[in-house]
Amino acid sequence: MRTVEVTVWGIIGSLQGHSVILADREHERVLPIVIGIPEALAIHSELESRRFARPMTHDLIAQSFAAVGAEVESIVITDLQDGTFFARIHARVNGRRHSIDSRPSDALAVALRVGAPIYVSEAVMLEAAHEAAPDRLEETLSEEVTEPHVIGSDGDPEAPHEEVEKFRDILRAAGLDEPMG
Repeated sequence: MRTVEVTVWGIIGSLQGHSVILADREHERVLPIVIGIPEALAIHSELESRRFARPMTHDLIAQSFAAVGAEVESIVITDLQDGTFFARIHARVNGRRHSIDSRPSDALAVALRVGAPIYVSEAVMLEAAHEAAPDRLEETLSEEVTEPHVIGSDGDPEAPHEEVEKFRDILRAAGLDEPMG
């Protein structure tokens, strides 16, 4: 399977929910993946280097890998079937390579915590990515939101107000209600 390395640009709110935006700067593409609120919070908190008093689920997973001597080598978003993305976490322990089925949002949250590279299959990129010139990447992504890492931006008039407020309540409770980005 041919893959391309991507970076996590950020999280945005939209009519469909919250999306993680993956950027393939080399090939001038972005890939949005709709994810749940808890996963958006987990990814966002890591992007912003925020820590909680107790480990979140993805922190626990990363710590568990380390505790058993496993190294997360990479994560790969492998497939897109009927609107659902699939991912694998590739880890090595005791010289053996393991490939673990995962939701992309969970794999991304773990990869960010352990510093593992993130890849997307070229087939998925061809099917679901959008073109974005590298010198206009930030501008292209910001057309729908006011800044990177924004969840439920006030600049998105189509974002469902009720969902945005629920997410903001979660952020406030977690101490993450400052501007993101």
